[in-house]
Amino acid sequence: MKLRITESQYERLKSVVKENVNNRYNREVIIRFNYRGLPYKGGNVDEIVSIKTRVNFNIDLELKSWGVSSAYISGIKGPNEVETEVHFYPEGQEESISERIKILLNWDDLKTEETKGSGLVSIGDYLDVELVLNESGVFVSNGLSMNIYVL
Repeated sequence: MKLRITESQYERLKSVVKENVNNRYNREVIIRFNYRGLPYKGGNVDEIVSIKTRVNFNIDLELKSWGVSSAYISGIKGPNEVETEVHFYPEGQEESISERIKILLNWDDLKTEETKGSGLVSIGDYLDVELVLNESGVFVSNGLSMNIYVL
């Protein structure tokens, strides 16, 4: 797919790229946690509340004399740790209990699904996080996934 733009659009795009020297952008996304079947403090997890966080990323442009031939997303990174609330049922109780917890995120495990041709170059609205408990009983990511949009 080729994208044709006018010379003035190209000049505007160049000035935007110069303004943001390192091509670093950010966006607020919603983190959705997958916690199916996880035990917690002798009981079962009922819910881990979704939260919003800011995620940084690069937009890399491939420029030709006639304009932009393609744009890619790279360097997606966010916080290494987030805080949210877990609701769980302790063993033998019928009422759920809520606690604040920290979740460790490993951005090296991020998998992306690319959508081309939408006219948008950005990351998606959601970050999906697969959770496990480590040996210390702390929630950690066991995989991150996100949609990205490119030309």
